[in-house]
Amino acid sequence: IKVRVEGLKLGTLAEASRARFLDLVRTRVGILNAVHAERAMKRIAKRLDETSFAWFGPATQESPSPSGFRGRC
Repeated sequence: IKVRVEGLKLGTLAEASRARFLDLVRTRVGILNAVHAERAMKRIAKRLDETSFAWFGPATQESPSPSGFRGRC
């Protein structure tokens, strides 16, 4: 099975945008213990150029609809 990768390719973004993506991911990975979170962030940062990012749902906090994101290498 081949999974189609969708979303914005992070390797095409400016450094500041890539840093914001890592900040977003860090909030989610931060629920892990510190050792596992550090390992996960290193693994993610290493493959950042190959990663695609997709957002679903509204982009404002005012909307009661669910939203989320997916990052995939």
